[in-house]
Amino acid sequence: MLPNDNRIDARGWWLLGGLSILWGGSFFFNGAALRELPPLTLVLLRVALGAAMLLPLLRMQGIGFPKGLVGWAPFVVIGLLNNVIPFSLIVIGQTFIPSGLASILNATTPLFTVLVMACAREEALQMRRVAGVALGLAGVIILRGWGIETRTG
Repeated sequence: MLPNDNRIDARGWWLLGGLSILWGGSFFFNGAALRELPPLTLVLLRVALGAAMLLPLLRMQGIGFPKGLVGWAPFVVIGLLNNVIPFSLIVIGQTFIPSGLASILNATTPLFTVLVMACAREEALQMRRVAGVALGLAGVIILRGWGIETRTG
């Protein structure tokens, strides 16, 4: 068994940065696309594009498609729960709030995950995690601001 090393190396930081750009950038592009497309059309295009990009990978790996409805059922459920429903809610939400705010609010997901896991007694709420949640929440507050608005006119 490997030792429990929680340090992130340089490659890990680069990957995390790349993932942050890709994930955060999607909110920007959703906001731009929402000016021209209805929300559910945008979700359909996003999911279809993702599927189209993954299909060649399946072929290269020699992975076949499931046989019959029973074989497809788990994929339909996971596709709905992990892609269609969350993307639909996020994109519809972006019709009411700015993309930047949607991105910042989405960034709170890991913070609440730590708390939910602690409440469900699945993960111990250690001091390091409490400090991480507090620091993350402080970051969200800083990014969002204290509700201070400049009034002009």
